[in-house]
Amino acid sequence: MYADRESPAMTEAIAETRRRRGVQEAYNAEHGITPTTVSKAIEAMLVRTAAEKREAAAVETAALRQGLNLFVPAQRRKLVKALEREMTEHADRLEYEQAAAIRDEIAALRAQFGT
Repeated sequence: MYADRESPAMTEAIAETRRRRGVQEAYNAEHGITPTTVSKAIEAMLVRTAAEKREAAAVETAALRQGLNLFVPAQRRKLVKALEREMTEHADRLEYEQAAAIRDEIAALRAQFGT
């Protein structure tokens, strides 16, 4: 805590923290517990989450491509929106080559069908 002076509430909070720490240390000593820092593979979780997100977007886009009639404007717009989402996700992950390929695909759809 940072302050110019210690207020009564701060004094009480610090005292309670010290009391609880003392209880915990006594419990640990009694039961032979040595506290250790929790370490998790955060990077692995982030990579897995990004891969799952990428895979879900690709599956959604592939399903749209197979099930849509591009001659129907509403379905074509739906595909373009899905491709734009996928392009944005690639750009957010700094995968500019994939994002550019999708951008080119969107441009080709718009040029071919005038959407």
